[in-house]
Amino acid sequence: MKLYADKPGASIEMVVDAEFQERMFEVIRKEDIQLVFESGTYLGTGSTATIADLFIKANKTPKRFITVEANYNYFEKATKNLAKYKFIEPVFGISVDYVEAANFLLNDDIFDNLDNYKEAYIDHLTTPKHFYLQEIMVGVFQDRINLNKKSWLKRILKTNTVHPTFRNNVFSDFSNSINGTSALIILDSAAGIGFYEFTQVVKEMGNKEYILVLDDIHHLKHFRSKEFIKANKDKFELVGLNEELGWLIAKKQKS
Repeated sequence: MKLYADKPGASIEMVVDAEFQERMFEVIRKEDIQLVFESGTYLGTGSTATIADLFIKANKTPKRFITVEANYNYFEKATKNLAKYKFIEPVFGISVDYVEAANFLLNDDIFDNLDNYKEAYIDHLTTPKHFYLQEIMVGVFQDRINLNKKSWLKRILKTNTVHPTFRNNVFSDFSNSINGTSALIILDSAAGIGFYEFTQVVKEMGNKEYILVLDDIHHLKHFRSKEFIKANKDKFELVGLNEELGWLIAKKQKS
């Protein structure tokens, strides 16, 4: 694998181009999307704001728009950046179960065969599992720190400092709320568990119909997800694909 930092145009935030906006606008205009789930909010100024603006442009507002960020510092900034979108609900948490995600990461044999994937990208070549494990667990540790701060300030200042509690396995709760309603699912979270997150979405959604957006399809995060979609044309209709910028839009067909 190649180091992602060396890739031209490498960015934590999704690179949103005119083609992506055109394709997504058509999807939003044609489909009756009532629920939106996004993993990997980061600062909220990339895909989150872009998708929200496209809904507004189409004169449509989803009943619920959840965006999940596992890093509290990013979550706090994103909450401020997205405040003008009253229909967006930022969540401090992780889309999947963090224990199962960590187990997947530690047992993913792809890390033993990185040289077999010469065209894919990775964030850390020396100790990638350690790097990605920190990325998964950062919110859990920050949650403990926030609880201690809240308790200390309450005792000393006699005030309640509000820190949202870290939420685990958020997508499972979201998928259970879907009942005959179209959904848009955007996956762009922790790279080391990107493929695991994708498999959990496919499993949780079952035979439900939904629109799926993947970012970083040339990266460890989702190159296997892209291959799965392209190999299962009976299940997924490819709506848009940009290999250079690394995004994919697909529609899951009812089975």
